[in-house]
Amino acid sequence: MQYQVKIISSKNKLHTCSRFEITNGLWGTQKFPHTFGYLGFVPDEGFYLSMTCEETNPYAACHIQQGPVCKDSAMEFFLQCHQTAANPDLYLNIEFNSVGIMHAKYGNSRSGRRPLPLEGENTLTWASHIKDDCWSEEVFLPLALLEKLYPDLIFRRGSRFKCNFYKISETPAIEHYAAYAPLPVKEPDFHLPEFFSEAILV
Repeated sequence: MQYQVKIISSKNKLHTCSRFEITNGLWGTQKFPHTFGYLGFVPDEGFYLSMTCEETNPYAACHIQQGPVCKDSAMEFFLQCHQTAANPDLYLNIEFNSVGIMHAKYGNSRSGRRPLPLEGENTLTWASHIKDDCWSEEVFLPLALLEKLYPDLIFRRGSRFKCNFYKISETPAIEHYAAYAPLPVKEPDFHLPEFFSEAILV
């Protein structure tokens, strides 16, 4: 499956982008909250992401940045800029719960991952919003940060990359796993870039 990521003029146009839906229950998951979102790219700025989960009273026990939000009710975005020659296996995982806690790292595999900077210039920025019947997250991933990780990165119309979007909780009482692009493996593992969705800037 290929996800078309629209090039937009500003983050205010994010709602005009193609909507993605997380519909693939994984590893025995039969029921999970309806989750959807939008991803857009602003030239010379970076990626803007909005994700919404239709869930009341989302579980959120983690209150430490870079903590294990996957044990809470969490949404996640994984990205691999595989069109570059430098660091072709490197990918990012950006995970968040409903109270503004971010877990964001990068690396070439599940082990040995390094934290993405969450403070200072050219770092991730995000905002959480909770309503009675849903919660949402807005994330900005700066192009300048991606260019540090992928030195020869060029994004323009037609550029291709890979990504996936997830809904998760590892807490037994509400355990669930779901994805935008399916993962045809037997054991729970989101760190499989070979199964990320192909994406293209349009």
